Amino acid sequence: ADILAPEEQTLEVSVRISGIGISLIDHFRSKTPNELVYATLLGITLELESHKQLHKASVNVQKLQIDNQMNFAPEPVLLTSVRAPRIGAKRSSDVAPFLAATVEIDSSESSLVYIREMALELQVLDVSADLTFILAMAGYGEALAKYIGFGVAQFVCRIAQNLPTQIGTIIGER
Repeated sequence: ADILAPEEQTLEVSVRISGIGISLIDHFRSKTPNELVYATLLGITLELESHKQLHKASVNVQKLQIDNQMNFAPEPVLLTSVRAPRIGAKRSSDVAPFLAATVEIDSSESSLVYIREMALELQVLDVSADLTFILAMAGYGEALAKYIGFGVAQFVCRIAQNLPTQIGTIIGER
């Protein structure tokens, strides 16, 4: 009798990670691995909340930066989020996160899922890529496609064939 009925149960989960770093390493085209890019995500917060039939999830990422790790890169920072002040900020140190996403779902109806709230906010990105990097990434993509069993033409054709269906699905869901 001490166990709560399902309609009275509440679940709250909050995860905060100071940062994550991810490297993309090319080991397909030479015997020695070569790091191409290093991505850094800072200030990650994930929150999940579920009460009765109301479910809410949100994720925030304070900063994103992707660095060109190739030797003698003329543009060492490929992509970085621009630190913009939060709307209504009173202090200059109160900046908006690079990414803020929220979704709230009401599943009280058994045959219907009602999205009460859906929000996605992205800040401005500064992008700088040189031709050497672009060609290296194209070569990596080609080597990766061969590694997973496709020729590049087959890989591109498969993406192109599925693109109208994916776009139609996205438009049809609106």
